[in-house]
Amino acid sequence: MYISNNTCVSLQCCLGVIATVGNCLVVSVYFKRRDLKKIGHSILLVNMALSDLGISVFGYPFTTVSGYVGRWVFGDFMCRMYAFVCFTLSMATMNTLLTLSIYRYITICKPHYSK
Repeated sequence: MYISNNTCVSLQCCLGVIATVGNCLVVSVYFKRRDLKKIGHSILLVNMALSDLGISVFGYPFTTVSGYVGRWVFGDFMCRMYAFVCFTLSMATMNTLLTLSIYRYITICKPHYSK
């Protein structure tokens, strides 16, 4: 099954907009509702939202333009910067997911340790 280049770029644009709006909503809700600041793991969710927001703001535009053109058009320095920033933010997201999963495991399976 063949998917055209324009279809891939359009899907990537839609995904980037949805990711940006969704992560902005998570961050804004956290800062507007004071009761969420009292929940221990909510800061981890905000950390993950900020990492994903960084990827959607910094990563998607470069990837979308390069996908449309068919090659990397931003030079060697931006290629290295793009790779570094996206890798670092992706690692932050994965480590946050790991921390959240350990927290949830302790909370559910070993509730006497969670307090």
